[in-house]
Amino acid sequence: MQLEILRRIGGAYLVRQDEAYHMAYPEARYYTTIEAAEAFLDEKAEDFQAESPTLERIAALLADPEARRERPEWAKADFSADCYLLDEAHVTPFLPFLYPSGREDAQKGRIRVIGAAKNGAAIGALAFSTAAETAVIQSIAVSPEYQRRGFALDMLQYLRDVLPLLDCWEITATLAPDLPGQEAVEAILKQTGFQQEQGPALVDCSLSAFQAAASLQPFFPPENRKKAIPLSRVPDLSRRALNVELQEKGAASLDWEHFDPDLSFCGLPDGTSISCCVALSRRENGVQVEWLYVRANAARTMAEVLAAAISAAVESYGPEGRCTAVLVNDAAGTMLEKLVGGAAQRTETLRWRLPLLGGGAAEDLE
Repeated sequence: MQLEILRRIGGAYLVRQDEAYHMAYPEARYYTTIEAAEAFLDEKAEDFQAESPTLERIAALLADPEARRERPEWAKADFSADCYLLDEAHVTPFLPFLYPSGREDAQKGRIRVIGAAKNGAAIGALAFSTAAETAVIQSIAVSPEYQRRGFALDMLQYLRDVLPLLDCWEITATLAPDLPGQEAVEAILKQTGFQQEQGPALVDCSLSAFQAAASLQPFFPPENRKKAIPLSRVPDLSRRALNVELQEKGAASLDWEHFDPDLSFCGLPDGTSISCCVALSRRENGVQVEWLYVRANAARTMAEVLAAAISAAVESYGPEGRCTAVLVNDAAGTMLEKLVGGAAQRTETLRWRLPLLGGGAAEDLE
């Protein structure tokens, strides 16, 4: 048996016995077993040297079957964070844990944020968006000094608990294979019950590649794209009418607030009816295509709308800004290939999915 003391926390000792982790209380003559995720395993944070008598006392304690107890509530609190679903008025202390583009989205209510706090201080945040009955995790981060203590798990569990109140019954997260810290993120998702599946392809290219697209050249001059209207100027009545049309076709209605109103454009040939749309959101180094829509016989208007959206993105990020898109169908990939050819970089992604009803999750909600 290999026994190692990792931490001393007051009168308690965090120990590793082979592959198991315990909190030992020698003075009180008992110990509790904890999950590895709660053991904050960044062992370089403290150089703790235990005296051999202490090590011997703990070894004897762990060998005594009568000494094991369930973790008391006060001990659990030491390893958990307070989590909150934040509104725009209270999100500010948690903005440093979001991507720069996510900060603006959170302040304007385009994404939702769960904040984690410890002793009254912000220590982490989880950002997510909602579409129909699905929550999509955008990012999750914890302050370095609080990492590996299970606080990311606290936020994910809180997300699971609160989503039914928002009429959401599924959580998804999409990870690129080269994501920094991917193994740690995957371990957290697995512990929360997420299942891995093949995700959609992610494509990325510079905005300058779109500027060089031959088919868009005639539409970059502003006078040649008069039918392209920024989303901020599209009438609410037109948005609602399109949502009704989508629902009648069995598709989910759109949350227009999720799209950037100054970078997204719609085509309104008759001034009222939306014939096509390019919906973008802001990211740290460019834009992401959130939604593309085009009716039959609206190809020319779509070219005007796309040219207007690219021009607005270049004004914000410059020609070397990036444009990313998730290819949910072959049509989107075909259109992109025709526009930018080999300039687009394609990456296969992994999707993580957690249904909140069925598949074992329903028991957690009863």
